Amino acid sequence: MKYLFADWRELSKKFASTKKVILLTDYDGTLTPIVKHPGEAALSRNTKNLLRSISKKRRVKLGVLSGRSISDIKKLVGLKNIIYSGNHGFEIETKRKLFLHPHAKKARPALKQIYHSLSRRFSGDRQVIIEDKRATVALHYRLAKGPKKVRQLKKIFRDITRPYVKDKKVRLKYGKKVLEAWPFSRVDKGWALKWIMNKLAVRKTLMIYLGDDRTDEDAFKAMGRRGISVFVGSEKKRSKAGYFLKDTGEVKEFLKRLNLSFPDLIGQ
Repeated sequence: MKYLFADWRELSKKFASTKKVILLTDYDGTLTPIVKHPGEAALSRNTKNLLRSISKKRRVKLGVLSGRSISDIKKLVGLKNIIYSGNHGFEIETKRKLFLHPHAKKARPALKQIYHSLSRRFSGDRQVIIEDKRATVALHYRLAKGPKKVRQLKKIFRDITRPYVKDKKVRLKYGKKVLEAWPFSRVDKGWALKWIMNKLAVRKTLMIYLGDDRTDEDAFKAMGRRGISVFVGSEKKRSKAGYFLKDTGEVKEFLKRLNLSFPDLIGQ
């Protein structure tokens, strides 16, 4: 991976020559630092203002692709007229039209049973957060104390989900301190990225994607060398992204520079 700011002059030329940019970004760990409880991950005022400004650019279409439910991510970001994708691509909203993947509807009964089983098993356990996101179910263990506890809860999660995995009703996915049950489908952030491209791309469209987690690797892989893929984290981590930024502070700096690269506003 290249350090993005070291290549900024060349990237600026790309921005100047492209007809349209689709800027997609993850939320947790990318726009906001990772926190112990998902409900504490709030956008800073500065970052939100930058996103709002970018969303008004004539040549830029902004979107947020998150593992959170679409209702949750919309509430957290709070901007209109941008793309929202929740549950790693099972929910996508463009132009106020919501697309819910059919596999998410089909898997709902199994996911509901998994959620109730996990909730009963971990009732009263303050080291675990169980989240029903409707299209997926997540077990967060960032609060878990010690590797023994982590191994224990991973085993319980696998035991509870095993019958549904065996029957191909769900598949398992792993992220940063989170275990998830997804509908049995090939849908992921890479699929969502391609779906958005097919709907919104025009000739000479430049795709930019920023993410920090394992699930973002699906989007990096889907992009290949056709766009600008940016991993947020240590350059020592293995990633399919072409570039890296060190942390959310550098993401904010990137948004600031990108905002200045496109002075044209809608309506001007």
